[in-house]
Amino acid sequence: MGLTKSLGYKYLWVDSVCIIQDDKEDWDAIVDVMDAVYNLAALTICAAGGDSSFGTRGIVNNSRQFRQTLIRYNETVQLMVSHPAEHFIKHGVWDSRAWTFQEHLCSRRLLIFVHDRVFYNCRQSIMCEDIHMEKDSVAGGQQSWSLEMRDALGRLFSENPLRQYTKCVQLFTRRHMTKRSDKLPAFHAIATLLSTNLSSEFQVGLPTSYLNFALLWTPSASLRWIPDFPSWSWSGWDDAIQYSYPTLEGALVNIHDWLAARTWVEWYVVTPHSEPALAWSGEKTGLTGRWEGYAQPSVGLSFSTYGRTKQKVLGTLRTANGIWLGQVYGQGIIGILKLQCRLSFNSALILLSSG
Repeated sequence: MGLTKSLGYKYLWVDSVCIIQDDKEDWDAIVDVMDAVYNLAALTICAAGGDSSFGTRGIVNNSRQFRQTLIRYNETVQLMVSHPAEHFIKHGVWDSRAWTFQEHLCSRRLLIFVHDRVFYNCRQSIMCEDIHMEKDSVAGGQQSWSLEMRDALGRLFSENPLRQYTKCVQLFTRRHMTKRSDKLPAFHAIATLLSTNLSSEFQVGLPTSYLNFALLWTPSASLRWIPDFPSWSWSGWDDAIQYSYPTLEGALVNIHDWLAARTWVEWYVVTPHSEPALAWSGEKTGLTGRWEGYAQPSVGLSFSTYGRTKQKVLGTLRTANGIWLGQVYGQGIIGILKLQCRLSFNSALILLSSG
């Protein structure tokens, strides 16, 4: 509170205070808008140096021991060794928790307290308090210098949105959670952000405009299933996953053509006591050009639900309880994705009847 007041801000948001922790209705409502909380905040203050007792050292006099590594080059020149924030953050608890990933990623500006230092981090630059930056050091409309690691999280937004998605999932699934059931709520703010960048809706952590692509995740280690979570999504497992290049290589050349010509499954999502619904609503088609997702052309040949050319009718499709889904064309098949299941790995149900 003292830091907020010193910076001239009038309002302060603290998750543990502003969210009623034992009120599920309030908790659910706030989790759904956490992307806006971080994105609209003037500044996010991060105590990233250790556990919760570390705090914002340096705000109170004599509460930290600030050291600089200096090397004397000659009588008039000294060299100072300085490290980017990630160098210190990666060793702390803050950077290992799943909930803080959205805090780091969705905030426009961060003031990071770590290793008895303070870093300022926005989406264009990272600065440290012991480095002087001239006000006029701007070249060509862009900042000419920044204390930033090559793989800093802030650089992610300069990449292709599909790469943003795969990288976010890989980094997020490496982190730890106290309650495994919080996995999707902790990813919700990131999914909301990626939904805009990808122009795609999300279903249990997967972008539906690229569902066939998104299903190609593989485990980085042995996995532990989270009970009642869908096993076909990475969100149903408690360990790190990856989107490996050898698996995705054929799709990345032209993902739209790959989705249209190299995939056949018409995906439906099933929830308990409800009829199957298309996983892809058809409203959002992803990016443009070769990065476009599923699409329904407005002219030309007859196309299936997911924008694939219709050919010979192979049969009628029904679920296990007899619900009629439609007809299969060419090599098309129906994939049923259960949102709640107790099945083993890869529990999508693929059903085809010839009646």
